[in-house]
Amino acid sequence: MRVRLRQVAAWIRISEKETAAEKGAVLILVAMTLTVLMGMTAMAADYGWLYYNQLNTRKAAEAAALAGVVHMPQPDCADPTVGTDPYTTAIDIASRNGYSTASGATVTPLPGGTCARLRVDISRPINTFFLRVFGYDTLNVTETATAEQLPPLKLGSDEPYLGEDPTETGRDRNFFLAISGEDRAKGQGDAVAARYRNNGNSNPEYEVPAYYYAFEIPGG
Repeated sequence: MRVRLRQVAAWIRISEKETAAEKGAVLILVAMTLTVLMGMTAMAADYGWLYYNQLNTRKAAEAAALAGVVHMPQPDCADPTVGTDPYTTAIDIASRNGYSTASGATVTPLPGGTCARLRVDISRPINTFFLRVFGYDTLNVTETATAEQLPPLKLGSDEPYLGEDPTETGRDRNFFLAISGEDRAKGQGDAVAARYRNNGNSNPEYEVPAYYYAFEIPGG
């Protein structure tokens, strides 16, 4: 009987050791699972927050570049430095969109590669949520936008004057930008409403109707 009791006691001690070892293994597995879950939560929350801020920063950079490029190019193709209209306007628009020195942002208007282009760089750190567990308290968001001031569209004559050239003789009176009746010659300046060319031949650009008109009547 004593031998049997000793065997039972030994078996109990072995079982207790195995149970303790299993508890330790479960604790390790739970810790590893929690780490993975925290990482996945960080991916979902913090990177969604990062994308949201990147989108807003990009919009602010685009708005600042579009507003500042109106003042481009500068005289003598000068760079948009501090105090110039492109620089000041870009900084102002970025600030109105929430990106200023006071908010921790860095807004930098720069030349865009040509005299008519303006580049705006905006950078700002953002606070994180779950990524702090992994040592990332902040993430830096940087976006760049470039806008270009295109030349005005050309209208009318290719000549450097409007109407009749007083320095030359033998020229037709080319009143470009004029609106004429359909029986007038195209050389009077209307390219689409005139039915005939100056030589009496049909005008290939003649259209019916030539123009559409709209009236805006204020309410009340």
